[in-house]
Amino acid sequence: GISICALEGGKVRDVNDGLLGEGPFSPQRAGALPLNGIIDLCFSGKPKNEIERDFSINSGFQGYLGTSDLREVLEKVAAGDKEADLIYRAFVFQVAKEIGREAAALKGNYEAILITGGIAHSERFITDLKSYISFLGTIVVFPGEGEMKALGEAGFLAVSGKVLIKEYN
Repeated sequence: GISICALEGGKVRDVNDGLLGEGPFSPQRAGALPLNGIIDLCFSGKPKNEIERDFSINSGFQGYLGTSDLREVLEKVAAGDKEADLIYRAFVFQVAKEIGREAAALKGNYEAILITGGIAHSERFITDLKSYISFLGTIVVFPGEGEMKALGEAGFLAVSGKVLIKEYN
């Protein structure tokens, strides 16, 4: 999924539920959806675990275009696939809207917009996204995924007693 969050003073002030709830659709996830369709699904007889799987694994680019790889999506766009172009442009639009939402959560008081993750390797995506959000200020791109390294380091610090383990309910 795509997580977009507002950080203030080193703390998360607001963040979308990128797994099953809010924000843009992503390579595999549905993102925010109209409630009337969700209500229909709840009463469709389809098991809950199938609905969750559809929203979290079989949606987004995967559901629309049969691939979760942005490179393949952009190859389809370059080859003139109109549906892929429409889906890709909708994706960029939704990501930009979510960034704007988080900028508003901070009342415009932030230093920069940071873009990270594997998708940040795509110059095309970054260029297209900037066309929507450049007016919001400084944009810094950190391509690559560092989630597992960060989790490992945090786990080590926690078990060695160097940081306090917090429990959230």
